[in-house]
Amino acid sequence: MFAMLFVYTVHAQTQPKEVIEETKTVTTKVNTGTEIKESTVEYNTRKEQDVKLAEGDKNKINQSRVDAPAQVTETVRVTDNSPFTANNKSMKYELDGKVCQFSMHENGFLISDSASTKPTKVEQSDADETQFVLNDNGKTGIGYFDEEGNFIVQQFDKKTNEIVSKVYTLIK
Repeated sequence: MFAMLFVYTVHAQTQPKEVIEETKTVTTKVNTGTEIKESTVEYNTRKEQDVKLAEGDKNKINQSRVDAPAQVTETVRVTDNSPFTANNKSMKYELDGKVCQFSMHENGFLISDSASTKPTKVEQSDADETQFVLNDNGKTGIGYFDEEGNFIVQQFDKKTNEIVSKVYTLIK
């Protein structure tokens, strides 16, 4: 019975982990001339690392710690000008009769549909947190979310010398 208890105790031990999580909230106020718009962005960084001890200190009480690889996960959440939230990381939109999937990604989100093999990466603009930059089929565009949660993309068309807008309509 003692042998079974010893085997169970040794088997039950797991590698300890150190987890450090930090959330930073940045609030920006922009005066548009008619109103003051406020947008909030949350930056969440989670670092997870195994605790490893020096092999030479194996039988000592105070053991030295050895560097171990860390897994860092960063999440950016735009709270006021985007329909994405911590609980709502993926949504469906429609453009020209095609259903597209919007999924949160590192500094913005990805747009994917059944027709394309590679999703379009959309990143939040550094200059204006209410705008997003994307490169769609070689055309760079600026996008933003309207009050209803629709995503409007504006791109310059060289052939017509005009700005063309596409509206991704949120499917509720």
